[in-house]
Amino acid sequence: MIIATACGAGIVSLAFALGVIVSATTTAGAVKPMKAAKASETLEAIAEIIFEETEAETETEAETEPVTEPTETESETTETEPLVIYYDVPLSEDLQDHIFETCDEYGIEPELVLAVIYHESRYTVDAIGDSGASLGLMQVKEHYHRERMERLDCSDLLNPYDNITVGTDFLAELIERYDTFGEALSAYNAGNRGAYEKYFSKGIYASPYAERVLETWAEIKETGERNGY
Repeated sequence: MIIATACGAGIVSLAFALGVIVSATTTAGAVKPMKAAKASETLEAIAEIIFEETEAETETEAETEPVTEPTETESETTETEPLVIYYDVPLSEDLQDHIFETCDEYGIEPELVLAVIYHESRYTVDAIGDSGASLGLMQVKEHYHRERMERLDCSDLLNPYDNITVGTDFLAELIERYDTFGEALSAYNAGNRGAYEKYFSKGIYASPYAERVLETWAEIKETGERNGY
């Protein structure tokens, strides 16, 4: 009965049949030993069938058991974008993003460009100086930079994005040309010839303008840290 219970209703009928056979062997008189032997053989056959069916059911259950797949949140590592911190200057975050990207392209620190913008225009997008010759944030002179503007596909120096693109390209060119930032900044403000005639020929390699920009650059890096100047 223990075997029948473990294997389900289908086996109960087999156990019942076995019970009939065993009962018959106990009441058959002289033929009892022979029938008992046959009953024993029958019992072994039934036990073997029960064992095989039980094993098959166990394997089927193991095969049909659902496998838990890892969820996307478990299998994928959460990636976070780096935090962008902006300077507390009157320039939009989008425009500052343009400065960061442009400076990264030219290998220039954005704090330097911000320092140039501060001293050229005080962050005034539509600033006009030198009797209309110098335009925009970085006070670029269109007369001297038309070919540069065409190469960079920039047509409007009062557009702050175009202005920063052209001005940064010019600044990067000067930094590559000269040995020091003082010289490059002097030439940015006074032009290559003007810087030579006024300063370099006299042994001065940083004009007063260049010194102010360098000082502001250092202050932004030291105290600003993209949190403000």
